[in-house]
Amino acid sequence: MMPHAATLEIMHAKRRAFTLVELMVVLTILGIVAAASVPGLPRLYPDDPREGANSVAAVLRWARQTAMDQGRAVSITVDPAHARYRVEAADATRPNDAAEGVIALPAGAALALAGSRAHFVFQPTGRATGEPLTLAEGGRATVVMVDPWTGVVRVTP
Repeated sequence: MMPHAATLEIMHAKRRAFTLVELMVVLTILGIVAAASVPGLPRLYPDDPREGANSVAAVLRWARQTAMDQGRAVSITVDPAHARYRVEAADATRPNDAAEGVIALPAGAALALAGSRAHFVFQPTGRATGEPLTLAEGGRATVVMVDPWTGVVRVTP
């Protein structure tokens, strides 16, 4: 006896669908491919100017903490043309301690400010002086600022 046409259509429709096992296998493979490709994603996008600004901010935060820990003023002079800095800590009872370093900037990034050098001074109380420092890259700019009352260093997009 031949099955009815309606029964054949239902059986044929069932054959066109995927089973749950097949769907799970495909999703597992997609998950593995996605997990393997995620580490390569940062290379697809240009460097973020915040990376360089965070480098500058880290040096300034270290100077502020050093000033408060050691109970003496710490000054930092930043040379934006060469992405270098000089840190000096001195008071009446101790000799002058100095250190120099290079600020890690992404390729194509540049530091900019109104003058030729930026000078920051952090007091043992946490207070600070210093003008904003701008890091520009590819038409984007990020500003590193020091709050004069608290000495807190902020990076703003």
